[in-house]
Amino acid sequence: MRWGVTIGLVLSAALALGCGILGGSSGPDHCKLRVVGLEQWDVRTGKVDVSYRVAGEAGSAGIVWLAAKVGEKRYVSGGGVDVGPGPFQAIVDLKLTGLPQELKIVLQVAGRRCDAKAKMPSS
Repeated sequence: MRWGVTIGLVLSAALALGCGILGGSSGPDHCKLRVVGLEQWDVRTGKVDVSYRVAGEAGSAGIVWLAAKVGEKRYVSGGGVDVGPGPFQAIVDLKLTGLPQELKIVLQVAGRRCDAKAKMPSS
């Protein structure tokens, strides 16, 4: 009888572990991000207002923001939106003076950052 209980406990533990691994369980530094689409691209004399809809998964509470490259190794960023833990959708925006060289979305969670390139529309 003891072996039956021991084997049952081992099988239960293996099943729980397997479900966690196969079910996509992740640690607090899990970071997945993608651009869903452009929300706003408003270009006026000397100013640009831009926003993107993004989606992803965060292993812990984090923040997602839009960053614009404005010079060699120089970026400016928007305020950011709190997300996670878990799947999320958010709209990130930025107000700029002048057109940026490139745009990217950045997600920061516990101990990790990931990013996705945001395609700029033709002006």
